[in-house]
Amino acid sequence: MHDDAKAVIEGLMAAWWRQDAEAVLCHFADSIFYTVHEPESMAEHEARIVGKSQMRIHLHDVRATWQFLYLAPMTLVANGQDVRGQVMFLSVHRRTGLRYSGTKRFEWRVEDGLVIECAKFHDCARLKAFLASAEAS
Repeated sequence: MHDDAKAVIEGLMAAWWRQDAEAVLCHFADSIFYTVHEPESMAEHEARIVGKSQMRIHLHDVRATWQFLYLAPMTLVANGQDVRGQVMFLSVHRRTGLRYSGTKRFEWRVEDGLVIECAKFHDCARLKAFLASAEAS
């Protein structure tokens, strides 16, 4: 079972890298629950998304804001239906042209071959500093 869950996430990540939002959505259950966790000081960037239609909007918003130049899993470990991973990325903030790189941590829950829950965690201090410089641009 854990290999299947990991394969689902690997497929999701490959679709994201191809910039194919619809293929990414095929990996999510209709009732997907997605959370972007941020510290209280960055609460305006926290997100809770429920359902595939909201997820579609979120994915398109992310792609409209960021151009991803590099995305690579550093770790991807499955334990039953739960998969934890960390990715390294390099992206360009489209409005400012500023480059932003770092790591993000994800936690996924897979059931019947679909992601039913996902949580994303940023390096908050790094993101906060980047957003401050982007706003100043």
